[in-house]
Amino acid sequence: MKRSFVALAALVVALPACRPERPKLPDLPAAFNTLPVPPDAEFLGRSGSSDALMLTFRTPLVADSATAYYRKLFHADTSYHVLGDSKGAAGEHAYYVEVATRPLWIRIRPDASSPGSVVELTGAVVASGAGAALDSAAPHPAK
Repeated sequence: MKRSFVALAALVVALPACRPERPKLPDLPAAFNTLPVPPDAEFLGRSGSSDALMLTFRTPLVADSATAYYRKLFHADTSYHVLGDSKGAAGEHAYYVEVATRPLWIRIRPDASSPGSVVELTGAVVASGAGAALDSAAPHPAK
């Protein structure tokens, strides 16, 4: 009995060491040039990697209304350059936008647990000097 207790204790101590380390997430200014949070948003969480940060929000707006909110925002503020706009199944919508040559991904989907929607904002860390290269290489929509 004593031997199995010692083995169990050794296993409990060793298991945390086997887990891979979580990457350090970038801070907000490193990942986002601007943060277009949806109206009446509730912060749900954050995730990502060392070079990207995703913030998740819940809004009482249904997915179609949240999509219309972002479409109106992009039309009104010329610092946003919409490079990708795709509609998915069941009210899902995704945008790829650049703001001052910084990438921003926005994903909108209906919230399964409430009448509103979930909005994911993902920004990436851009190496200094890479923004101009991204801007010149990216296709921009005709105006």
